[in-house]
Amino acid sequence: MLLLFVLMGLLGAGWIAGWYYSSILLRPVGEIEYSEHVVTAGLPDDPGGLGLEWRTVWVATPLGDCPAWFVPASGPAPGKTWVIAVHGRGVDRRECLRILPTLHRLGFPVLAITYRNDLGAPASPDGHYHLGDTEWLDLASAAEYARRNGASGLVLYGWSMGAAITSTYLDRAHDASPTWAEDVASVRAVVWDSPLLDWRATLHLQAAARRLPSPLTLLATLVTKWRIGIDFDQFDMVRKPPSVRPPTLMFHGDADTAVPVGPARALTSIADGLDWPMRYREVAGAEHTAAWNADPPGYEAEVAEFLSKYTDGTMTG
Repeated sequence: MLLLFVLMGLLGAGWIAGWYYSSILLRPVGEIEYSEHVVTAGLPDDPGGLGLEWRTVWVATPLGDCPAWFVPASGPAPGKTWVIAVHGRGVDRRECLRILPTLHRLGFPVLAITYRNDLGAPASPDGHYHLGDTEWLDLASAAEYARRNGASGLVLYGWSMGAAITSTYLDRAHDASPTWAEDVASVRAVVWDSPLLDWRATLHLQAAARRLPSPLTLLATLVTKWRIGIDFDQFDMVRKPPSVRPPTLMFHGDADTAVPVGPARALTSIADGLDWPMRYREVAGAEHTAAWNADPPGYEAEVAEFLSKYTDGTMTG
């Protein structure tokens, strides 16, 4: 009997710890302090601080209108290929500001979106992040907005969980509606920075950083699955790549302590067999989403060359 009580106590304590860790993972952005690994220090509050023309637009999503920054293309000819910028978990649209001047110089209109549970955006019914499992719907709405407002092609640019959101969109949009099927077919290229390609591997890395033992990590994964209904098997891109696979450029730092670099290496190694044009740049010593900070000119040149190649060498057609 005593052994039974001990086991029940351990299980209860493990469940509580799993719930706590799950709650940290699922907290909306307004309740999260910016991670020390997210390199946004010194950035302005909006594109105007970079000397760029911009305005707020509103994207109609299944949960209501989400604000987005729209930065029109430079030059007299309006750009026809739009970049949709998707920030990661626990940050906001400022994440795109580092590369925004380069995209503007190249002639891309840029739509930097918010999604459910962001500050200023509608909350999800349960008030939790769903780790890409529902946020992709808001990206789909943004893609539809871009297409209705003149975009003939799209580039998806995602940081961290933004990659999970964009990959889910690439996998599910085609079957969601005829309009979204047309939209996702117009995606010409993808850029991912510190992409979250495997949620289980990411949870294990972050749990280890918090010194949580492996059994608690498993419990936290089970609790998270139970709370938001996510199927983690669908968020392992090496085993479950998206059904639509445009040319993709990935940056990842080998010193990333938030999202493991292993899945990016593994995905790169099998990309040819998936008929998935992929270019991978691993940055020595770079932390999470800090590849640009490690070498701004090199990063920007890589993005410019890649997008020029896969948007027919012109940003206006």
